[in-house]
Amino acid sequence: MSSAPRVPDSPDPGRPPVTLPRLQEMKEAGTPIVMVTAYDFPSARAAEAAEVDVVLVGDSAAMTVLGYDTTVPVGMDEMLMLARAVRRGLRTPLLVGDLPFGSYEASDEAAIATAQRFVKEAGCDAVKLEGGGSSVDRARAIARAGIPVMGHVGLTPQTATALGGYRAQGRTAQRAADVARSIEQHLGFAFWARDWMQMNRNLFSALKLEKTMMFLLLVLITIVASFNIVSTLTMIVTEKQREIAILKAMGATRKGIMRIFMLNGLIIGCSGAAIGVPLGYAFLWLIQTFWTFDPTVYYISRIPVHVLGSDVLLVAGSAILISFVATLYPSLQAAKLDPAAALRYE
Repeated sequence: MSSAPRVPDSPDPGRPPVTLPRLQEMKEAGTPIVMVTAYDFPSARAAEAAEVDVVLVGDSAAMTVLGYDTTVPVGMDEMLMLARAVRRGLRTPLLVGDLPFGSYEASDEAAIATAQRFVKEAGCDAVKLEGGGSSVDRARAIARAGIPVMGHVGLTPQTATALGGYRAQGRTAQRAADVARSIEQHLGFAFWARDWMQMNRNLFSALKLEKTMMFLLLVLITIVASFNIVSTLTMIVTEKQREIAILKAMGATRKGIMRIFMLNGLIIGCSGAAIGVPLGYAFLWLIQTFWTFDPTVYYISRIPVHVLGSDVLLVAGSAILISFVATLYPSLQAAKLDPAAALRYE
């Protein structure tokens, strides 16, 4: 028994087709761009009804639709068949075809020919290929042939074997920026690439400012603590005038007296850093482990914690340095003490 397929209602017929200039306008205006993957006519019609902006016919269809274990075996003919089905179900979204493994790596000519088949035979508006390196050269060749190219970093299934499994690439800020810069250099004028930090520049600027203010706050706290060291050592100098005078009478030099108090302050600073750093790490571990949020309400479920060794060394070094500097005044007072005046009333 068969029945007619249930096709979603068509969207607003007045909605214009999504083009690359339109996507650029949305990006500059901060309008979210909605992109989904579709593999057949029904899913394409659902994307059309939802007024999705970009639809990708991904090579992941090899595993989700065609039953392959990986994305590597899927061929051009299979991808074109899927892309044609999706094209028949779309009217307004921008359609992107995914170049399958082995169809573009050999040469620029092979990459251009493969991209042209997606445009001519399947009606795609753009093509997508994975990774950086030599893929950047292929992207440049395809773009120069007049076909828009979408780059792909992150989880790259086509190179999973070389990576030892499904591992996301370009996850660090530096790596993402390097890939974007390489793409721009190879494609030349009129093409742009933006990494995730540039696309969220305001957020990262705020985080950088917050990080700077937190560092200044920690330094100020350390400075306040250093005043406690100054007052403590000054009181010790006042209380230990007799002992200091006896040491100087026995031949202790001014430099020797200064070294005693400076060493005392250095020990205080190093001890504080040695205790504070492990406690700080323990506090961050507790935050990351037990302080959770409802992911249905917030964008994150846990506070991301990433400790930089350079920051730890900078804070600890600043604490030790300030503690050491705090001993200079009490040390000078102790070194200038006159033994005769100190012992006169003893």
